[in-house]
Amino acid sequence: MTLLSRDRLIHILTGIILTAMVIGIYWNVQHFYFVSFDDNLYVYENPMTLQGLNAETLVWAFTSLEVFNWHPLAWLSHIIDVELHGLSPGGHHITSVVFHWANTLLIYLFFVLATKRRWESFFVAAIFAIHPMHVESVAWISERKDVLSLFFMLLSFLAYRAYRIKNGDTAYYILALLASLFALLAKPIAVVQPILLIALDIWPLNTYSSSRSLLDNAKRLLLDKIPFFLLSALGAAIAIIAQQKGGTVTSVEYFSLWQRIQHAAVSYLNYIGKIVVPTELGMYYLHELNPSVMLFIAAGLVLLGAIIAGFLIRKSHPWFLSGWMIFVVALLPVIGLVQVGAQSMADRYTYIPMIGLSIMFIWGISELVRKYRIARYATLAVGIIAVLLYGSLGYQQVQIWESNETLYTNTLRYDPYHPLANNNLGTHYMLTREYGNARECFQRTIAVTPAYATAYHNIGMCYLHEELPDSALTYFTKALARKPEYPEAMLFAGVAHTDLGNYRQAESYLVRARKLAPESVRPHYFLAKLYREEHRYALAERNFIRALETDPTVCEIYRELGLMLVDGGKIEGAKRLLSKAGEFGCSVDTVRTKIMQLSQ
Repeated sequence: MTLLSRDRLIHILTGIILTAMVIGIYWNVQHFYFVSFDDNLYVYENPMTLQGLNAETLVWAFTSLEVFNWHPLAWLSHIIDVELHGLSPGGHHITSVVFHWANTLLIYLFFVLATKRRWESFFVAAIFAIHPMHVESVAWISERKDVLSLFFMLLSFLAYRAYRIKNGDTAYYILALLASLFALLAKPIAVVQPILLIALDIWPLNTYSSSRSLLDNAKRLLLDKIPFFLLSALGAAIAIIAQQKGGTVTSVEYFSLWQRIQHAAVSYLNYIGKIVVPTELGMYYLHELNPSVMLFIAAGLVLLGAIIAGFLIRKSHPWFLSGWMIFVVALLPVIGLVQVGAQSMADRYTYIPMIGLSIMFIWGISELVRKYRIARYATLAVGIIAVLLYGSLGYQQVQIWESNETLYTNTLRYDPYHPLANNNLGTHYMLTREYGNARECFQRTIAVTPAYATAYHNIGMCYLHEELPDSALTYFTKALARKPEYPEAMLFAGVAHTDLGNYRQAESYLVRARKLAPESVRPHYFLAKLYREEHRYALAERNFIRALETDPTVCEIYRELGLMLVDGGKIEGAKRLLSKAGEFGCSVDTVRTKIMQLSQ
């Protein structure tokens, strides 16, 4: 057996082991469901995604700023999934796992080619494959953009390495630049790629050399990154526009620059802690408004100390500086200096940065083993134990993403007043008609965020479903006090007034709801039902027809208008409408019975 064939066999076996790890951790996702944490926005309630792949959705994917992001390749991946799997969530989950598996193998391939160190490369890839903090990026369908973006970044790294070792081969450089563009089209986080390439130039590509002058090193490190920086600048500009359009960028008036700096420093420390000891993982982690001064000082010392240490030992241990750069820089866009959303930290944000920290730990341990001649078998045993431990925790974390209930209840185990988890779990309980449980969740949301109008509205909806319109109206009124132009609260306040027999107030609310949401079918529908109750049949018919013009697929509108025509003696028109109601899914037996009665 030649050395080449032996090496090739080792790489194949390593790939098989890494593949088995990914399959073992994520096998169950094929049986998981969509969750209401953005999956509705990306897939099962998005009218464009649901069309599947066609010319219209292709154009839309590249022009849409929906969900306040510009990530056309992420949209295309969801659209293609719908084309292939429909709304079977298992297929969507498997696609994400396939990309995660590919990323695992690409990480191993890059580092083993660049360093010739098999064991170290294997453990970096293994930790990436199984770590519990990566579960959110893989098992959450909406985070497809994470696995997709890193896939193209890793392809870019491999092409860039080939460009370096082949003395500036233009073809490989163009491939690296093209893959970098695709990474940006998948998720804006790829704006960090030029600096990550500089980190890789320092190590393991070793472009930086202490024998050259500072100016020569700067040229070698920076000049060929200019096109990458231009791409990143364009991607960052589009991302900021998209986020500002959605109002998700938090003003410094709400969250001061000094508070952001404090939180950023402390978050770096917290991320290191959670990566090393991944316990009490949740959907995302809320801000602590006034972090401990001592914790901030400790975080600052760690950050500054690691940078100084990396610079001082850059000649003998360049992997330390490179790994720390990857960790710090890859987290920088999401660390909170530009605050987007309510979260201070999220597991998914570690999908790329953890690679840097793994390099530091694993190559550091390897250096210690070599220096102090620690038995390799003992070190290997420790590595295997670490993989088994993280793998066990990773497998448990995957199960949390099975459904709405498992996801939100797990988050609430560690943070009982997490507002989003409470609100979403409450919505889940509403759908399963557990209205008492739902109200408890919404009340906990209000306890933390008393200005959150949606929680009041949802409590109102619980009471409305329980046929308690008086109590419902109280909470719809509270929702409108906090958000005066809230179409849903305005609409259902009108419905509650209708149920209470307050027809003048009901009409006022429903007309205002129609003005706030003219494209919605529901204001027309409920106005029509109100007018029918008041025997104002001409107005009722007009609004039923407007509702059908807005959405001609709602069976209840055909049924209600048909039944009203029965009362008015318009038998032929009623029969046509009731037949149409049956076509669109209303109770066929009930409709047939009514048609038979009309025919007699």
